[in-house]
Amino acid sequence: MRQGLVALVAALVSTGPLAPAARVPTTIAGPAFAQIAADFQSLVKAPSAATVQGFDPALAQALKVSSSQERSECPGLLGGSVRVFSARRLSSNVATVDFGLTVDGCTSRFVGTAVPVNGTWRVSWVTVCMLVEDQGTVCPPAPHGVIATVPLPYSLNARRQLASEPPGLVRPEDMGDGPHGSLLITDVDRDQILQWWPDGRLGVFAGTGQPGFSGDGGPARQARLDPAYEPTVALAPNGSVYIADSGNNRLRIVSPNGTISTVGRYPGISGVAVSASGVVYIATGSAVERLSRTGKATVIACASFRSSSCPPGHSQGLPKGTGFSPSLIAPEGDGAFVVWSDGPRDLFRMTPSGELTDLGPDYIDAMAPAPDGSVLLAEHGTAVGRVVGTHVEHSYISLDKANLAGYATGVCGSFQPDGIAAGRNGTVYVDTFIGNGWTCDNGLVQVGANGKGHELRITTPVLASLPSATNTGFPSNIYPLPRPASGHDLPACPSRQGIEPFTAVVAKKALAVASRFNAFVSSFYGDLRSTDRAWWPNVFSDWVSNYYDNDTHTIVSSGPASKDLFAAAVAHACGEQLVEDSMVVVVGPSAYSSQVSHLYFLDRDGQPLIYFQDQ
Repeated sequence: MRQGLVALVAALVSTGPLAPAARVPTTIAGPAFAQIAADFQSLVKAPSAATVQGFDPALAQALKVSSSQERSECPGLLGGSVRVFSARRLSSNVATVDFGLTVDGCTSRFVGTAVPVNGTWRVSWVTVCMLVEDQGTVCPPAPHGVIATVPLPYSLNARRQLASEPPGLVRPEDMGDGPHGSLLITDVDRDQILQWWPDGRLGVFAGTGQPGFSGDGGPARQARLDPAYEPTVALAPNGSVYIADSGNNRLRIVSPNGTISTVGRYPGISGVAVSASGVVYIATGSAVERLSRTGKATVIACASFRSSSCPPGHSQGLPKGTGFSPSLIAPEGDGAFVVWSDGPRDLFRMTPSGELTDLGPDYIDAMAPAPDGSVLLAEHGTAVGRVVGTHVEHSYISLDKANLAGYATGVCGSFQPDGIAAGRNGTVYVDTFIGNGWTCDNGLVQVGANGKGHELRITTPVLASLPSATNTGFPSNIYPLPRPASGHDLPACPSRQGIEPFTAVVAKKALAVASRFNAFVSSFYGDLRSTDRAWWPNVFSDWVSNYYDNDTHTIVSSGPASKDLFAAAVAHACGEQLVEDSMVVVVGPSAYSSQVSHLYFLDRDGQPLIYFQDQ
């Protein structure tokens, strides 16, 4: 499935010299449409030079190999059927074609291009390459004289999903009620706490976007955070917000005026909850602790066989030999708490004095207190659970995508909640991210008491919520402000500032980055839609270090970007000089990801930075 920047391509160049796009696309009908439909149908039968632009033995072999891979969402390529829904002439030299490919009952939607050859329409060479690389086979170089058409083809399914994704949410995890009716969303890939308002605005509540620790005593948006995996936030009765800054082993607090400070350092902190009276409790992986007004921690519940520091009598209600590794905690309305243990995965009810009641095994990703005194559970599946007293109601709310209006209903995965929050009127808010539960798109949805929900809109442009070049600590020498693109091939172009010719040393670094590039989750970068200002320098090492990318990709080729399939699109958007200054690395499938990616690098101050990817 095509992901990232190519899914957003919408401009036009010809198959020869660049040609202006027509102001109003013209629908193709009659014999010309019939010919295009027949040529596209040949893709699953016997494509030839009579139906495909520049078709040669190398492309025929690639099509044959990809048809047997069956590594995409739908199996194979050959032997199915093609339906052309529409064709539109964008200029005298190119037309876009909306078509569906059905193999063994599995349908994928694509937008390809057709070009005139000797007075008749032909399937563009790059459209065939799209289908070939969608199956994990690297497309061969184009024959002499064949230049890739723009707009470049893309998967219509991916296009629709990208269009519906809430912009600015890269990897939303924990959620929580925010001040004045807002929602707080922890984005662990951006190392920020974002704030969403009911009118669709999305802003930064805390964090510069650069991981680390700094900023105490100043504005929360100028502080560095390291929320790590499954961070939690909790709103106090006085409007303050507590943040489990787990990567820094600290509990931090943002006052109602926006100032951030550290409450204390607590190794292993992963969860935080605030009682109705304002008392703060934390979960540290080995114990539940209550904090005094000065931040001093007192152990309330723990398992003595797991921690030598567990005081006698603090395992009340814990069956002998039962594991207890408290990770998440949320208050019930009667003063008790629900605690989730990660080892083993089990739910407990805890009184303020620390007495535990085992509620049974469960696997959840987040918890939230509800206005009616219950605790909502983001279950590790496709449902929301609920705890009322000592009763656990699994699948209290179904998150079947059919119940979530506006959320993508394609073939890719399900809605597995990561964060959860509860509104005062009983509305439940949940989020998910790409790859979780094998879903293809981020989601932020609201579900009513009737179990029906809809995706929440975000109106803030993504660049407006990304770290600003004026933020404290932003490496503006590496990520200067982008410049406008020509047309719509790319959302923006890299600044010319600091660009240097590739040396052997920097080229070697670029190859190392490409070899461990995670194409499977590349939409995390592509969805930022901001070229080389998309991220911080350590983005690749962040993903290499976890289980999502436990293997490396094969480097198929590397060299001057001007020789690549997508050079025409990049040159049209950003100028030929940028292409001449760039190198491209093509990576093939890994054991984990079947995608093929063309990664364009530039060298800025000795840093190889990806500014364009086709997948």
